Amino acid sequence: METIVVTSGERWVDIDAVACAIAYTELLNLLGRNATAVLPGLLNNSVTPFVRALGLSYETTCPPNPQSFVLVDISNSEFFAECVDLARVTEIFDHHSGFEAYWRERLGEKAQIEMIGACATFIWEAYLRRGMANRISPCSAALLAIAIVSNTLNFNLPLTSERDLTAYQQLLAHAQLPSDWLKNYSGEQDAASLADPAAVVLNDTKEERVPGLDRPLVIGQLELWDGKSFSKHHRNLAIAPLRNNSSPYWLLHTPSISEKRSYLITEHPQVQALLKQRMGTIFHDNTAVLEPLVLRKMILKSLQ
Repeated sequence: METIVVTSGERWVDIDAVACAIAYTELLNLLGRNATAVLPGLLNNSVTPFVRALGLSYETTCPPNPQSFVLVDISNSEFFAECVDLARVTEIFDHHSGFEAYWRERLGEKAQIEMIGACATFIWEAYLRRGMANRISPCSAALLAIAIVSNTLNFNLPLTSERDLTAYQQLLAHAQLPSDWLKNYSGEQDAASLADPAAVVLNDTKEERVPGLDRPLVIGQLELWDGKSFSKHHRNLAIAPLRNNSSPYWLLHTPSISEKRSYLITEHPQVQALLKQRMGTIFHDNTAVLEPLVLRKMILKSLQ
């Protein structure tokens, strides 16, 4: 029987990638196929102790000689898990822009790449299309539901679609989540972020080539329920790993969910000028405020 590896990025993975890999692996196995979720990267701050206690089933290394690979929450091959053989990629689910044309030319309808709130929404829709909605496990349903809320920042982002909202409501019927789960989840994220913000940023950092800069732009992210006080008084702790990066161009993005705004911090005049040109941001004391909330991928799309 063929072996299918469902995977995402090499360096680190967030709740969306974890949820998608585990839930889609479960779906393939329900359909009688032999699939394994493989997540070699570090689990970032969005995969809190509450999430891990659900019982996550995945491997950190690929099985020998897989026949095919399914990629979730990623479409830039530069950051794929190292075990991925590009020639054997048969399916991709992603909600980041930039590589749609490439993968649709190679995979056709098997490349589902659209800018919506969460990749987890695509995976739930796959369950519906295959008539397997009532067979999803409580763990996979909970992971997908949490991923949708996390990636849309509790449905506050402009990219949130009706599909995200519908998927979340449908998943709640299968997820068996406690009524106060969001309070617990957000509290755990903030506690971890405030305990060691440098580590959190280090595990949630992306490098992208941006027109107008001769080196990659390094974007760290620190999601908080209340980011205002942190951005004002404790930002040096979070930007330390960005200052020490190989590229001089860096940016810290801090979504503040309760305020429905994002804080951008950078000390580099060229990065500030580029953000002002492309997004209209105005920096005071190396900090800019964006309203409403945005995601890092939205910032990158604007800069591209």
